[in-house]
Amino acid sequence: MKIFTTSDWHFGIYPANLEKWLGMMEDYFHNYFIPYIKSNSENGDILIICGDIYDNRTSIPIIISCAVENILISLSKILPVHIIVGNRDLYNKGSNDINSLRLFNHVNNISVYTKTTTIDFFGEKIVIMPWIEKRLDIINELKSNRGDYLFCHSDLKDCITHSNSSSNKNPDKIDISFFKDYKKVFSGHIHIRQIIDNFIFIGSPYQMHRSEMGSDKGITILDVSDGSVKFDSDKYSPVFGKIFIKTEDDILNLKELKDSKDYIDLHISNSLIKNRKIRRKLEIIIEKIKFSSIEYINDIVDDISSDVVDDNKEISNIGGFDISIQLDYEEYIREYINNQNYDNKLKFGILSEYNDIIKIYNENYKN
Repeated sequence: MKIFTTSDWHFGIYPANLEKWLGMMEDYFHNYFIPYIKSNSENGDILIICGDIYDNRTSIPIIISCAVENILISLSKILPVHIIVGNRDLYNKGSNDINSLRLFNHVNNISVYTKTTTIDFFGEKIVIMPWIEKRLDIINELKSNRGDYLFCHSDLKDCITHSNSSSNKNPDKIDISFFKDYKKVFSGHIHIRQIIDNFIFIGSPYQMHRSEMGSDKGITILDVSDGSVKFDSDKYSPVFGKIFIKTEDDILNLKELKDSKDYIDLHISNSLIKNRKIRRKLEIIIEKIKFSSIEYINDIVDDISSDVVDDNKEISNIGGFDISIQLDYEEYIREYINNQNYDNKLKFGILSEYNDIIKIYNENYKN
């Protein structure tokens, strides 16, 4: 007597990297999610998808449509699948009539919900509510559809929308008090999994943004026989991470990431790569491991003997020219290189050579 829940698949996200993300999603569903449902579900159990199967509400590539169809058909052969229409599944957020999921209504064992509906599940009233744009319309739907458990695609006041922000400043968000009559509420829409009183945002099945770094993903299961809620954490999908390289040992530890699927941002100390041998070790590793991004930390500290530095001081320099030093051109050039769309290996090489030039200049020519 279990209800398995998932939400916010967002197939078609990042069109510029379509095949990469599609590959990750297909790997997750075919090698983790579908086998999990097959192994853990029993006769009578159901799956509820709480909206946003697709990411783009106006254009869905054929390869994405076929991938989603294969996944849903595979799931429908295991247990009944109930799909709630989310805001990303709609052509127009103000109306649920035109949506990207309606064709799946014609697949055996799949039901798509564009209107609030109540179903009986082993004596419990399960209210299924799709995306509703206006706050007052949501309130009216909740008042008109009483039940034991609510599954929906909804926003909520004071929820955490990203790892460092919340929706509490938006007066149009609905308050938790309007959901108090349900034993439990399970909602999609917000990707960060969280529990606010009886309201559970089940979260997206995998991380898709850096703002989700550190957030737990998984599968939420309601057992209506006793009202218990189980969360099985997902350790299969790749996650976003950040690594700082400040010592030679940090470089050696990178070898452990050779077979990692994670999206790692690498932050390298500029003071570390002044040493050519150390820099070469890092170059070799970067050639073998694909990082999401590589940035350089400007933590080089010059040895300045005087306590006070006058940025407008005029210096008599090469060829008798007077150069007025007012700006940190070294850092501006370094920042310019970092902001270019070079591949990681090329950018690393340019920055390394540039740092060498600056070092020679500082040691031999700078007063």
